[in-house]
Amino acid sequence: MGNGRLNGVSDRRPPSSGTGPDRGTTVATDRYRLVMQYVDLLVLLHGAVDRTTTLTGELRTWQHGPRSQRAFEVARPVGGTMVHYRGGSDEAQESEAVWRVVQGPGGRYRWDQVSESRSAVHVGRPGTQGCDGQRAWFVGPDTVHVHPAHGNALHRLLDPSWVLTHDLDILGDGESSGRAVALVRATARSSRPRSGGASDMAAERDLVVDAERGFLHSDTGLVDGEPYDLMELRDVVLDPEVDPATFDPEIRPGMRVDDHMGDPVRRPWERQRRWHFQWPVSRW
Repeated sequence: MGNGRLNGVSDRRPPSSGTGPDRGTTVATDRYRLVMQYVDLLVLLHGAVDRTTTLTGELRTWQHGPRSQRAFEVARPVGGTMVHYRGGSDEAQESEAVWRVVQGPGGRYRWDQVSESRSAVHVGRPGTQGCDGQRAWFVGPDTVHVHPAHGNALHRLLDPSWVLTHDLDILGDGESSGRAVALVRATARSSRPRSGGASDMAAERDLVVDAERGFLHSDTGLVDGEPYDLMELRDVVLDPEVDPATFDPEIRPGMRVDDHMGDPVRRPWERQRRWHFQWPVSRW
């Protein structure tokens, strides 16, 4: 990774290999550094969810409709199935949505929509949505809808442990939101069936990994070497002071509250994490 900024790799020293030609010592040192870069990357990705509890930034999602369909076609022979997919139309082959996001501890979050194209990627609701840790909510034109907390799509970036079932290749390093990042290519293993929405169909994906915390600044799904699905965080600020009231719904006078707190609790993000780590170690 160039200058080896990933988790302090450059400060490590290989074990002593005794006497030998200078060239052999150099090769051993280079191999050691390469191995330790990958060890550091795995540790970063595995523990990322516990390192970052509070952040603010801008979340952008983008999807290319025809390429998304192509991703399904490519994934189908290796077990790809569709659970949910909302693609672009002939009139809008590309779709995009942008939110201002605040992520807090204990599952708290708030998304305020900034913009949305005609056929936006379905990762969040129009307008404002959030969670106070127990109640997830979104504000409609005249109604506030409340239901049990169940996580949000930003966990795709904040808990990248799901990437550990891929083959990883460190391409280099860079900078995002003023922070050092690792540029990583993740390749899905043929032994793993791919199921879910369009973002889950990628055989290859480009990841921008925070070199200190391990969360993803961006995840770009590729098909035939071209991007078709993107989720990225921009203008990220870590560990800001956030007013707890930020995560409460703003109920204006006269608004109706549609309360579904008695409904069964669904936590798809936790279920997805467990599913990945039940995979046999021999496949890693």
